[in-house]
Amino acid sequence: MPSLSSGISSRKLTSYLSTTRTETGTTLKASGLEIFLDSNSTYVIDAKLLTTSSGDGIKWAPYYSGTLALGNTCGFSVDAGAEHTLGIEDEVTDATNNAIWHWQGLLRTSSSGRLYILFAKNTDVGGDTSLIPGTYLTAVQV
Repeated sequence: MPSLSSGISSRKLTSYLSTTRTETGTTLKASGLEIFLDSNSTYVIDAKLLTTSSGDGIKWAPYYSGTLALGNTCGFSVDAGAEHTLGIEDEVTDATNNAIWHWQGLLRTSSSGRLYILFAKNTDVGGDTSLIPGTYLTAVQV
């Protein structure tokens, strides 16, 4: 009698922050979150950004260095119950000082590339903006 598999084996890629990343300016810069995706593949994306700031909020955006088969719209983001459609290179700005952003979506790649998140201070009024340990970016190939 054939045995049944307990599930589908999928490749999971993960990038996470084990130390705090701080930005002092309003220009988007590397967060340290990045994963490399294969060409002609489909991925379920999940990211959580844990942020702290003292008056400036956060500005962030996901980027992909390769080509996407389905255009740049890939999912949505939720912060404090508000939903936002979010595509690759769409910038999110938020004046909230301490927020948790959750981004989920589906990416279909045409060419291989690097999926990464950039971040900065939303305004330049108060102190710095940080991503704290526990912030992550994952992709599961389906």
